[in-house]
Amino acid sequence: MSGLEARGLALGHGGRTMLAGVDLRLASGEMVGILGPNGAGKTTLLRALAGLAPPMAGSLALDGTPFARIADRDRARAIAYLAQGAEVNWEMTARAVVALGRLPHRGHPKSRDDETAVAEALRQADVPHLADRSCATLSGGERARVLLARALAVRGRFLLADEPVAALDPLLQLRTMELLGSIARAGSGVAVVLHDLSLAARFCDRIVLLAGGRALADAPPAVALGDAPVAEAFGIDVIRHLHDGETFVIPRRPRAPPIARSSDDRPSP
Repeated sequence: MSGLEARGLALGHGGRTMLAGVDLRLASGEMVGILGPNGAGKTTLLRALAGLAPPMAGSLALDGTPFARIADRDRARAIAYLAQGAEVNWEMTARAVVALGRLPHRGHPKSRDDETAVAEALRQADVPHLADRSCATLSGGERARVLLARALAVRGRFLLADEPVAALDPLLQLRTMELLGSIARAGSGVAVVLHDLSLAARFCDRIVLLAGGRALADAPPAVALGDAPVAEAFGIDVIRHLHDGETFVIPRRPRAPPIARSSDDRPSP
């Protein structure tokens, strides 16, 4: 079976179980949004899919082959990973940082031209003008786009991006989501962790909604972001607005917790 797949995945951290019994399949040509409240295990799930967080239970496979039977370098060529809030702590130019994405290909007989891949990644992330700048001089948003370019330079079949728009202004958020969508349409499988419900509804083909250590939904946005799943996951009510055929999902207010009644408060039968 083709694709990147997790079955019955259980993961934990610091003695705490973050995910239990989670299934997810990422196919080529689709963009899947991973949403949920803080602490729901979104980053943990993405790290597991990248082969960076060994599961306590369950299985991970690429095209039906278990991760344990795939060499780390082969997996790194197939799966590109953009970490949440990643930093660059070296005096390196943006071009040199992006070139790190080519490391899994070095010496491989089917390696693509590294310079071409780096230049294309810089262009896709809209940062060629930063190529010769030291990353120490870049703003947080500029560094975020350079690190996205590093992930794009891998040219993996799958791209896992953890909150890639968190440090970006509204224009760059839209451009980044459009870019990720175009990468999916070109044939790659893209999984992206998001907190913005409207961006998820507009750009993702499917949404996996996590809460309480499990997947509440794995469905198209109209279903996964329905009133009941959103209320259960986030404890909020939302407003939906349809504009030019796109649905915007806007948090409105916290849901009031149910009022506990004593026996004296209950209505008479």
